[in-house]
Amino acid sequence: MKYLTLFLTALMVAVLAAQCAPAAKPEVTTESKLPLFYGAFATPIEEPWDGVIHSALLQAASEGKIKYEYTCLLYTSPSPRDRTRSRMPSSA
Repeated sequence: MKYLTLFLTALMVAVLAAQCAPAAKPEVTTESKLPLFYGAFATPIEEPWDGVIHSALLQAASEGKIKYEYTCLLYTSPSPRDRTRSRMPSSA
């Protein structure tokens, strides 16, 4: 009976030690560590200010400093500027 108790105690200690071991960390690639910059342009990228920002972000992405994704909202959603009637009040 003494050996059985000793065996069960040793088994419990081994199980507890296995449960307390640190979990394996997932491998992180360099690309996933890069900060993501997302540009949502409401005006065409060809406009001066948007073009400067877009070019700078493209350059930083090509140098491997950031991840950069973008979209131009001008062509994906309706804009008040797309209305056929003027937004100016009739009294103006």
